[in-house]
Amino acid sequence: MSYYKHSHHPHCHAMCGITAPYCPPPACPPAQPMPCMDCCPPASGSSCAEPPLHKASPWPQPIKPCPPPHQSGVVCPKPPMKPVKHKCESVLLQKIVSCEKRYIPQLCAKLELACLQGCPPYRLLAVHQSGAQPWWTPVECQTPDARQHIRVSIPVCCQVCDGEGRTHQVTSVVEAEVSYRSCENKRSSLFIVPCVRLAGGDVCSDDACFCVQLEIELEIYLLRPEPCAMHRPEPACPELPLYPIPPQWHRHGGWETGGWLYHD
Repeated sequence: MSYYKHSHHPHCHAMCGITAPYCPPPACPPAQPMPCMDCCPPASGSSCAEPPLHKASPWPQPIKPCPPPHQSGVVCPKPPMKPVKHKCESVLLQKIVSCEKRYIPQLCAKLELACLQGCPPYRLLAVHQSGAQPWWTPVECQTPDARQHIRVSIPVCCQVCDGEGRTHQVTSVVEAEVSYRSCENKRSSLFIVPCVRLAGGDVCSDDACFCVQLEIELEIYLLRPEPCAMHRPEPACPELPLYPIPPQWHRHGGWETGGWLYHD
């Protein structure tokens, strides 16, 4: 065994007369060259510094098994299902914007029944409105107020008796001039409901022409189309039996009727 003399050490004056055995460091295996990594900054004077041994990790890393599922014993209820949104269909309906009534107690009208058959003299029995929808035309001379003047043509049905006592149904048209409050909306339209009755006048004639007095009542509706949503479909009701369920013999003994078990 060799001894190291501390007299050659520069700090020999601090450790005079103290000697220690010399132990050479253990031989380290040659380090394997590793690729340069971005996380390891290069040392001065070298292209790439080696990572420290305590930070080295095997590659590829082993796959750790998943931990077993933890069962706490609490059963979580299922989340409630969201209600299904039904699509509501929309339809275009006529909305009543305004309604006005016009009453004409006595309107002198001339009924010309061109298609009347039979032999004269003729006698007018009744006059009433027919099922046809009346039509209207605007009057040329309009007043400066906010009302619209129109001439309404009303289809009527006339009941006539000829000289031989036979009854005939003949159609004609009666005209009346009325007014209503106008609307600036151009999409609005008119719907007129007439009611016509015979009030008097000349009901007997030798030809197919009568000058009579009529009582007329008009209902004038101002309509405007607007979209309207239909009702949502209601849930289907469960089917119920039309007749009671007949009793059946149960295998455990007894009669079963409507879910109840009766023993003998």
